[in-house]
Amino acid sequence: ILNKIETDAIGIIRSMAFSPDEKMLAIGGENGEIELWKIQKNPTLLLTIEQSNSPITSLSFTPDSQSLVAGDSYGNLRVWSLNLDNLLKQGCHWLKDYWKSDISIQGILPICQSMITPTAK
Repeated sequence: ILNKIETDAIGIIRSMAFSPDEKMLAIGGENGEIELWKIQKNPTLLLTIEQSNSPITSLSFTPDSQSLVAGDSYGNLRVWSLNLDNLLKQGCHWLKDYWKSDISIQGILPICQSMITPTAK
């Protein structure tokens, strides 16, 4: 898997963790960023998390694979929610008012169609 993953953006790899469900790999870099990869079939970069200016020295997933705990060399710990469906749903709800107020937008983004129902005018 690792020979198929490009990690040039985060510099030297300082820590790694596989999710308990074996679907994701978190890689912590020298530059304080974390890359989250989907590792089933073809590895795909899901997102990059900018945690700090300090190298990421430890990573661990929660047993349900829904959160990632990251530690840096300053001793800071952060917990990141990885429930991507919930985050997408929240984002679609936040944008709902924008879609209603901007007449240049032709409806709701297709990805949000199933998550929100536009209100009748």
